[in-house]
Amino acid sequence: MAKPKIDNPLFIKTEKEPQQQIVKEQPPVPQEVLNSQTPKLKESETLKVINSKSLKLPKFITLEPLLVRLRKDQIDFLDNVTKQIMKERSSKNKIERLTKNSIVRACVDAISQLDIDYKEIPDEKELSRRIIAKIENNTQDIKD
Repeated sequence: MAKPKIDNPLFIKTEKEPQQQIVKEQPPVPQEVLNSQTPKLKESETLKVINSKSLKLPKFITLEPLLVRLRKDQIDFLDNVTKQIMKERSSKNKIERLTKNSIVRACVDAISQLDIDYKEIPDEKELSRRIIAKIENNTQDIKD
């Protein structure tokens, strides 16, 4: 006879006959377990737990997901920048893990600070040209 295989405590299956299922009855649950309740918190106590500063969520959970389609060379660039940042910083500056997503968010934040003319932009190439021009303009202003 084949050795029984137990996948679930409610069912015992034999290896030779997988279609045959034998239901094993569970012992009855004691009434005191059925009647037991977990202690309930008052609403104010629940809010204290939720608002607790000790409960710190990871940064990525607080952000909205966005699918961005990138070319292979753009992904390679982000990979290289990420590796270079991680390699070039000292232990005192390893406050948070910087990822490709971090770099994209930093670029969006930086671009949002630029006063770009958004009128009559026909394509991505022109948008990129205007962003670069504005960055170069701002860099010259800083140097002067």
